[in-house]
Amino acid sequence: MKIVRIKKSDLDRLINEQIGGMNAIDVGKSIYDMGKTLISKYGAEKPKSAEINQLPFTPENLKSEIQKQGIVYPDVAMAQAKWESAHFKSDVFKENNNMFGMKLAHQRDTTAIGENRNHAKYKNWQDAVKDYKLWQSSNGMDKLPKEKYINKLSTVYCPPPDCKSGLYSKNIKSMLR
Repeated sequence: MKIVRIKKSDLDRLINEQIGGMNAIDVGKSIYDMGKTLISKYGAEKPKSAEINQLPFTPENLKSEIQKQGIVYPDVAMAQAKWESAHFKSDVFKENNNMFGMKLAHQRDTTAIGENRNHAKYKNWQDAVKDYKLWQSSNGMDKLPKEKYINKLSTVYCPPPDCKSGLYSKNIKSMLR
């Protein structure tokens, strides 16, 4: 881009020729006002209310979001998040906002925006919590007693061959102690 310097008198003359009688300051204000009108009319990128409410990720914020979403057995969900994300240090968590190690859903509604490292990718960590709730509800997991819920994790959340039979549930139980 080339920057050109113009004297005020030359700018006023050019403006008078083009716009007829307005001074440079009035033209600038007019252009600014027109820009604001166009932006509001055609939808400038305003943050959506969901984006305004984004919280930074902390284990405390995660716990609050789990409760806010109405996830059954929040302590189990927290244990899974810690286990799946290597205490929130894994690449899948960092790159995908995916602390639950969720795979991309194909048979149910999801909040995922794609896939990376063979795992679901989310716009933000709160969407991962919402997706966990969707998973929980779609599998009827939210209707099980706690012990059955934990035991079933080894068959529906991390089934063989990805996990050895019963090992996933055993690991979650040990984290809950």
